Amino acid sequence: MTLKELGRKYHFASQTGEMGPYSRNKKTLERYLQVNDKSHAKFKTLLKYKMDCVGGRVVEYEYEYTSKTCSSCGGIKNDLGGSSTYKCSFCHVVYDRDANVAKSIFHKNVQMPV
Repeated sequence: MTLKELGRKYHFASQTGEMGPYSRNKKTLERYLQVNDKSHAKFKTLLKYKMDCVGGRVVEYEYEYTSKTCSSCGGIKNDLGGSSTYKCSFCHVVYDRDANVAKSIFHKNVQMPV
């Protein structure tokens, strides 16, 4: 789960990025978005602090192409479609898409070979 997703889950940032009721007044919308940006940073700082207290660490990761990258061979599949499963075009392995993304993020950011 990304920091943005955690922030959204615990209401530190807007959930959808949609303007909603704030679209009527541009100044109110801008103020709302600024507050949410600061809340997101505050959440990130708080999360790092809490992890330091318990001896853990927060890993910030690059998540480019994680849903397109095969966690087994590292091949990139450009045509994902709407399926909940991921079938690699190169090594033909089949994974749940969420599990594949989690493995890809882990391999990419822990510097392990995929």
